[in-house]
Amino acid sequence: MRNEPVVTGFASLNVLVAAAIGLAQTFGWIDWSTDQIAAIIGLVTALSAVIAPLIRKKVITINQFQQEVSDISDEAFSAGFNRGLFMPVPEDAEEWLKHNAPGS
Repeated sequence: MRNEPVVTGFASLNVLVAAAIGLAQTFGWIDWSTDQIAAIIGLVTALSAVIAPLIRKKVITINQFQQEVSDISDEAFSAGFNRGLFMPVPEDAEEWLKHNAPGS
């Protein structure tokens, strides 16, 4: 089963609205008719159905995000080599470090 945080969030919102209306009706805080309650729940559901796909288009998966970050890092590293910011390590680097390292 796929993890859908946007859908789960809007489903939770709908449940929360229904629970709040039920609680308010139980304690007599509201005196709405059945039609009014249905209208409120219908409105919240309709807004969820319209807004959820719009938000979901903006969400990318972790794998897509990691691939994009990796691609950007690879491009930046390659650009650094092309500009001379990074130089390949010479083969005699260990020998040079033995004689020229700070504190040696």
